[in-house]
Amino acid sequence: MEPENYTMVTEFVLIGLSQTREIQLILFVIFLSFYLFILPGNILIICTIKLDPHLTSPMYFLLANLAFLDIWYSSITAPKMLVDFFVERKTISFGGCIAQLFFLHFVGASEMFLLTVMAFDRYAAICRPLHYATIMNRSLCCILVALSWMGGFIHSIIQVALIIRLPFCGPNELDNYFCDITQVVRIACANTFLEELVMIFSSGLISVVCFIALLVSYAFLLAMLKKHSGSVSEDAGTMEAQRKRLQRSTVQGMERVNNTMVTEFILLGLTQSRDIQLLVFVLILIFYLIILPGNILIILTIRSDSTLTAPLYFFLSNLAFLDASYSFIVAPRMLVDFLSEKKVISYQGCITQLFFLHFLGGGEGLLLVVMAFDRYMAICRPLHYSTVMCPRTCYAMLMALWLGGFVHSIIQVILILRLPFCGPNQLDNFFCDVPQVIKLACTDTFVVELLMVFNSGLMTLLCFLGLLVSYAVILCRVHQSSSEGKNKAMSTCTTHVIVVFLMFGPGIFIYTRPFRALPADKVVSFFHTVIFPLLNPVIYTLRNNEVKISMKKLLTKYIIY
Repeated sequence: MEPENYTMVTEFVLIGLSQTREIQLILFVIFLSFYLFILPGNILIICTIKLDPHLTSPMYFLLANLAFLDIWYSSITAPKMLVDFFVERKTISFGGCIAQLFFLHFVGASEMFLLTVMAFDRYAAICRPLHYATIMNRSLCCILVALSWMGGFIHSIIQVALIIRLPFCGPNELDNYFCDITQVVRIACANTFLEELVMIFSSGLISVVCFIALLVSYAFLLAMLKKHSGSVSEDAGTMEAQRKRLQRSTVQGMERVNNTMVTEFILLGLTQSRDIQLLVFVLILIFYLIILPGNILIILTIRSDSTLTAPLYFFLSNLAFLDASYSFIVAPRMLVDFLSEKKVISYQGCITQLFFLHFLGGGEGLLLVVMAFDRYMAICRPLHYSTVMCPRTCYAMLMALWLGGFVHSIIQVILILRLPFCGPNQLDNFFCDVPQVIKLACTDTFVVELLMVFNSGLMTLLCFLGLLVSYAVILCRVHQSSSEGKNKAMSTCTTHVIVVFLMFGPGIFIYTRPFRALPADKVVSFFHTVIFPLLNPVIYTLRNNEVKISMKKLLTKYIIY
C-alpha cells in the first residue's frame, strides 16, 4: 500500500562528502587540482603515442586506450562534484542518475578488463618473447580492446536494467556525492534481495576475476624475472633463453619423429621408500574404509528418516554421494599400486581418471556454494526461505552444479586430448592430474596452460570467495542476533568455514599457479584427494544433532536388533 501513497521519485538529493563549508573548499581545491592534472596528462599520452611512429607496439596501443578511458572516467563524476560544492541543494534527475551509473560501470569495468589485457601483454612479452609478435598482433589487440568495451557494456547494462525495474517512491536522499548502485538500491520501496544478489555477483565477480588475473599474471612475471636475474645482462639473458627454446623445440620435433605415441603413463607414486609406502598404505586404507561406510550411512539415514526433508539434508545426502564417488577415483588404484613394482596407467585410464576427478570435484565445490547459500537464506532471510528454497529450486540447483562440474571437466579433457604425447611418459605423482600430464606433451603448451589455469584456478577461487562472502554475511548476521540458536549457528558456520579452507586451500595451491613442480605438490594432492572427503561426514553430519539421532535409530533398528 505504501507505494500508492507516494509520488514516484523524479530526482535524487546528493548529501555530498561533507556539510562543513571549510572542508568543502579544501576538497574543491584538491579535486580541481587532480582533475586539471589528469585531463591534460592523459591527452598528452594519447597525442604522444599517436604522433610518434616509434610507439607502435601493442603496449602503447593499449596504453593510449587506457588514457582515453581515464579521461572519460574522470569526467563522469568530477565536473558535477566540483559544481555541487557551490550549490546549496545538490540534486540529480532520475535520468541523470541512471546515465551516471551506467557510464561509471561501463567505463570502470572496461578499464579493469583493459588492465587485465595489458598484464597479459607484458606476460607474453617477457615470458614468451618468441611468440609475442604472433600472439599480440594488431588484429588480436583490437579484438581484446573491443572485448573489454563489450564486457564493460554488458556489465553496466545489467546493473541499469535491474535499477530501472525498481520502484522509487521516497525518500530520495543519496548519502554520497554521485549515483552508485549501493546507495540507489537502498532507497527503493520494494524488496531488493534478488537485485542485490545479482548486482553483488555482477560487480563483485568482475572485480575479483580481474584482480586475480592481474595477480596471477604479475606473479608469473616476477617469477620469470627472478629466474633470469643472474644473467650477465638482459639482452644476453633473452638471447640465451631464445636459443634454449629453439634448441628444445628442435629436440622435441626430433622426438616426435623418433618416438611412437605414448599409450601408457608410469606413476612414480608418493615415495620410493618401502617403509613409508607401507605406512601410507595403512593410513589410506583406514581413511578409505571410513569414508565409504560413513557416506553410505549418511545417505541411508537421510533417505530413511521422513523428518529429514529440509533442503539442508537433501544437499547433504548429495554431498555424501559425491564424496563416496570421489573416493573411488584415486584411493583404490593407489592402494593397489603400493603392492605393485611398476605403477602404470593406460592413456585412456589416465584421461578417464582426470575427467571424473574434475567432474566430481567441480560438482562438489559448487555444491558447497549451494549449501552455503541455503544456510544464508535460512539464517538471514527466514521469511523467504521456504519460498526460495522450494523442491523445484533445489533440484534446479543440483542439476546446475552437476552440469557445471561436467562442463568444467570436459574442457580439461578436450584440451588434453588435443596434445601429442611422444615421450617421456613418467608422471611424478600417484594419480593423473592436469599439471603433471600437461608437462609431458611434446609441443608448446602455453595457451593450453593459460586456459586450464583460468578454468580450474578461476572456478576454485570463485567458489572459495563465494563461500567466504556467504559465511561472512551469515556470521555477521548471527553475531547481531539475540536468538536462542545463536551459539549453535555460530559453531556450525565456523566449522563450515574451516572445511572451506581445507578443501579450497589445496585446490588454489595446485591450480592457480604455473605448472611448475614443487616439493609440496604430492603432499597437497594427497590431502586434497584422500584426506578431505573424510572431513565432510565428520563436520557436516556429526555436528548435526538431528542426523546423529536418526543415525542412532537406524543403527539400532538394523544392526542391534
